[in-house]
Parts: sequence; structure tokens; C-alpha cells
Amino acid sequence: MSLKEQTAWRYERKYVVLGYRPAEIEILLRQLPFAWRKAHAPRWLHNIYFDSIDWHCYRANLAGSSRRYKYRLRFYGPWQNAWQPARLELKQKTGELGRKQIWELSKLDVNSPKMQLAALLEHAPHKGYAWAPKVYNCYYRQYYSALNGRLRLTLDSQQAAAAIWPSSYWQPKGKKAMDGLIIELKYGPEEANLAEELAQQIPFRLSKNSKYIQAVQQCYRL
Repeated sequence: MSLKEQTAWRYERKYVVLGYRPAEIEILLRQLPFAWRKAHAPRWLHNIYFDSIDWHCYRANLAGSSRRYKYRLRFYGPWQNAWQPARLELKQKTGELGRKQIWELSKLDVNSPKMQLAALLEHAPHKGYAWAPKVYNCYYRQYYSALNGRLRLTLDSQQAAAAIWPSSYWQPKGKKAMDGLIIELKYGPEEANLAEELAQQIPFRLSKNSKYIQAVQQCYRL
């Protein structure tokens, strides 16, 4: 398996929105500068997050480490169809900038995920930890862009999370719904001035929200 893609470094501003419906946020987007348009058909996203036995990635995030990373298996669509294809993502953060490395997996055999994912993790740059699946989350994502894709927004709703136990064969059991919508504004360093102009018009408070952290705290007592 070879590295398929490495995204450019970018910023992500996140807003946690309570008490609104997605349709109300769409009305708000039409009132923002730069003429936002739908960039992709909405779809379900599913993620299985990996961490070490002692929760290295989780604790580094809580400690505010300037350099941190996490691994996740991501797949799209309804759950019963979501396993093919899939992709392993390494999400890296340096300060406020982030990027992803992506490995494609054209087929994931749901009946032997340990064999498939063990092969994937052999390619992981971070070899010093015994990686294991820890938590699953899902949400419904809508995509928007402006200025020919120089600024992008996503709107996530219907979030849910579940712990993953070894005996479950990585099938999430007992999903728990999570409150609120998540708006993410994404842009490259060269668009920082435009993003700042836009952010002043977004009537919600900026958040340090991490879907991984929120899912872990929903499902575990650490």
C-alpha cells in the first residue's frame, strides 16, 4: 500500500453550534460574504480512531502539545455499505496548521478487519506505540465553498459515538448521540486575511473542538 495523497497545510476554525437546525445554518451561510455554494453532495462520514494503550494522542491533545497527530480509518455512506472503499488517514497538527496523509484501501474485509488494518498500520510513521482502535464516530456532512475553493466550510450534524471493544470485532455497539452542530472553516495560510474578514461575520464562538476528544469523553471515563 502506497501513500495516495498528502494535503497542503491549512487552518481549520471550528464552531460548536447549539440550538440550531442545519436548515437555519444554510440560511446564515447565504448571508455571509463571498457567495457560498454547495461544493459536494452531503454524505455520512464514519471514523474509527486509533490510539496507544496509554492514550498518547488523547493526552497530547488535552495537554495542548504544539505538535500532535492521530490516526483514523474513514469511510463514507450508509453503514452497511461503508466498508468499501476506505482510507487510513494520519492527521498532523503543528501549532494551528494541519494536514493529512492518506492511504487508500480499495477493499476492507469486514470479517477480518484486524488483518487488514494491521497491514495498514505497518506503514504508519509512528512505530513506537501499539496502536489499537479506541472509538467510533459518525456524522452527516454538508460541504460549501467560496472563491473557487479558496475558502471552504463544512457543516456536521447528527453526531454519534461509540466505544470499540476487542470483543466487538470493531463493530461499534451502543452509539450515543452527541448534541450540537459543528461548522468548520478551512483555508490555506495565504487566505488568512479573507478568513479573518469572514470570521468576523460568523455569529458563533470559536471552539477548540476535537471530534475525537469529544467522542472519547462521551464513551470513556479517563
